Amino acid sequence: MNGHQCLDITADFNVQYKRLKQVSNRDNCRQDATRTVSEWTKLIPSYLTPAAMHNRLPEANRHPEESGVQQSMIAPRHKIQWPAFNCSDSRRCRTERCSRRHRWPSLTLCACSTRSVASAAAALLIAFSPLAAHAVSKSSPETQDEQLALDGAPAGTEGENADSTGSIVVYDAGYFAAYGVSSVADMLRWIPGTAALVPRDGNAPSGNARGFGSGGDQILLDGKRLSGKATDIGSVVQRMKAERVARIEVIRGTAPGLEVQSQGIIVNVVLIEGGSTGSGAWQVHYGDYFARSPGKFDGRVSYSNEVGPLSYLLSAESGPLNRGTYFTRNEDIFSPGDGQVLERRLYVEQTIQHDRIFTAAGTLQGSNGRILNLNARLADLQRETDRNIATTDAFTAETGGSNSLLDTDNKSWEIGGDLEQRLGGGALKTRLIVAESDSLTSELTTLTLANPDVPGTETIVLTDQDSTETILRTSFSSSLSDGRNVELGAEVARNTLQKAVTFLEQDATGEFIPVDIFNADGNVEELRYEAFGRHYWPLRNDIALESAINIEYSNISQVGADVDDDRTFVFINPRFDLRWDISDQAQLRSTLARSTSQLDFSNFVASFDREDVEIDAGNPGLEPQKVWALQMTYEHQLANDRGTMAARAFYNDYDDHIDKVAISSTASAPGNIGDARLYGIEFKSSLRLDYIGLNTAVVDATYRVQNSETLDPFTGEQRPMRNVVTHWWSLQWRHDIPDWRFNYALDLDWTADAFQQDINFRQKQSLRKPSAFITGQLQLTDNLMLWLQGRVIFGDPRRRMRDVYAGNITDGVLLQQESRLQEFRPETIVGLRGRF
Repeated sequence: MNGHQCLDITADFNVQYKRLKQVSNRDNCRQDATRTVSEWTKLIPSYLTPAAMHNRLPEANRHPEESGVQQSMIAPRHKIQWPAFNCSDSRRCRTERCSRRHRWPSLTLCACSTRSVASAAAALLIAFSPLAAHAVSKSSPETQDEQLALDGAPAGTEGENADSTGSIVVYDAGYFAAYGVSSVADMLRWIPGTAALVPRDGNAPSGNARGFGSGGDQILLDGKRLSGKATDIGSVVQRMKAERVARIEVIRGTAPGLEVQSQGIIVNVVLIEGGSTGSGAWQVHYGDYFARSPGKFDGRVSYSNEVGPLSYLLSAESGPLNRGTYFTRNEDIFSPGDGQVLERRLYVEQTIQHDRIFTAAGTLQGSNGRILNLNARLADLQRETDRNIATTDAFTAETGGSNSLLDTDNKSWEIGGDLEQRLGGGALKTRLIVAESDSLTSELTTLTLANPDVPGTETIVLTDQDSTETILRTSFSSSLSDGRNVELGAEVARNTLQKAVTFLEQDATGEFIPVDIFNADGNVEELRYEAFGRHYWPLRNDIALESAINIEYSNISQVGADVDDDRTFVFINPRFDLRWDISDQAQLRSTLARSTSQLDFSNFVASFDREDVEIDAGNPGLEPQKVWALQMTYEHQLANDRGTMAARAFYNDYDDHIDKVAISSTASAPGNIGDARLYGIEFKSSLRLDYIGLNTAVVDATYRVQNSETLDPFTGEQRPMRNVVTHWWSLQWRHDIPDWRFNYALDLDWTADAFQQDINFRQKQSLRKPSAFITGQLQLTDNLMLWLQGRVIFGDPRRRMRDVYAGNITDGVLLQQESRLQEFRPETIVGLRGRF
């Protein structure tokens, strides 16, 4: 083919090759209709690698300075950098290079030969295939040398190593070269808009999601979620080495082939195949947590390797990093009439944690595209708390007090795995998760009276709790015509809880006598069956709609000394996600979804409220909370990867909202109070500061203003939802100084007042200063880093004002007013981190 033709190649994640059509450009590049689509596809197998495609170009058409492709061609919507073509014909294509950054899902290429056209087509098929195939796609051996070359490239502070093309931005490994990153978590902290997804060191997973579902993790590894709930992705990315990463894909809005439904941003960490060669990482830290006792050490070690088709990661830790807390609290009790102080209390409390956690994860690549992922977690978590309360009578100056020792021993394990295999024209995924947790909590409280002649009394509260969860989930996904994708599946889950609360009180003879508590023990079980389906539909090149529906059947039963109950529920939860790529930089996302909350089964049985030193009754009639959530987000990406700015408006309409309800004239318990509403707007920005000369600094800021309302079950009046703040803002600053081999980060959070109302009190709580963390890292050698962190720098002072009523709040008899100021002791942690 002697003419020079421009090809408009339309591809997407699900259709590997939709069509090739030839059109003329403004320089009248000649059309050639002699090649059909089927003929083009026959040329693809011999041009599968970028290097091979370049080498097959005619010598005259190779750029003299190019010896190979500059970047990996595997990533979806990756920026493809081709050698420039020196066309001899005067009717050359107007583009200097035969590709340009494109707007997904279409791309325009200019080519000067038949082979270059076929090479471009092959590159596109490879580039768009991983998520379409629903398989783990790692960098091939042919591209590893190219990726290693990128590792030594300068950081992409101007975006040269980051491709921003609408809903997906791809960051190559070389993008992070100037930041001194050692783990995947470090890498995510330097990407605009993703720092908030990485939890601070020591944060434990919540594990409270309903089943496994399609929500949850916003960080994927090779396009997949971890098959676990206690094994959280946050701790995994903290242990995983940066050298294993080929690229990181930031996906904004809905996209086909993902295992999760978008919560705004999804991060896909793509690993290098063969990137682990038997190496590990370690860390040792020393923390100064308490005022009158020595600090504590903690540590972690991890090791990863690949043996044939098996890759694995092992880790063990003792700690955790936040080993303890220490706070003081001053509380004044006032007379409601004249405001005179009746009593003053001084609290001093310290908590120390002793955790031992072992984790293992592995991936086995089988034949015919089978992939088996396994992970396990074994944890022994212990917590010891010592609280002293000194009480002074404001009239007599007599002092008394109490001392309580709380000991919690929690042992848990979890095993999870998933098998993925090709089946017909789609992919079949089966996942199994089995977990168990056994917790024993004991609290001994000694009460000292003001009169020294009267001996003190002691009470003991014992809580024995054992919970299990088993989840089996299977799904089949397949690509349809016109870029559509469908997933159908089912999930079966069984959750159980066995709980017993024992309250012992010392009598005059010194013996401990059990105190009768209603609903103090019970066995709770939920069997849940779920059928679900999802459909992804690209309505246009720039608009995509994902619709989903979940149908649940749930049976909850409770058996105990005082309760024997059995209930059945049916929930239908639809979801709609719409994404509109207005331009390469602007995107509009909207979501309408109905969801069902996971009940906390411990609320079904009585429990001890340590904060107010009382027994809270359980509620065996508790039902799951349902919510319709509507939100719309506009996001704009700045040029040259200088950051993002977004605004999100949201409205949540709750049914069977869970709060406190009356179970007697003077007692309350968690229950369903009816309808509630939460609405507001949130602004987010993540900016690189190169325009003020700080080329390696990133700042993230978030501000949310919201309002809520519900009907109080005690007074019948409208009030805010429990603990929903009206204003919240956060600021995260990260700065790297390459010449010093040093980087530091500052995290600030501040919330407005939060309100609570119960059967006998109203209260308001406020954070008087922002919660602040500062972290610094100094690279001593290539494999050794000095790490320093200051926690709760301003002490997190919290003020609580409470009005306490005699009996029921509806009687209007104000008994006393309380003013409480609590402040934490700042913590300092220093340590070494290394690799071997």
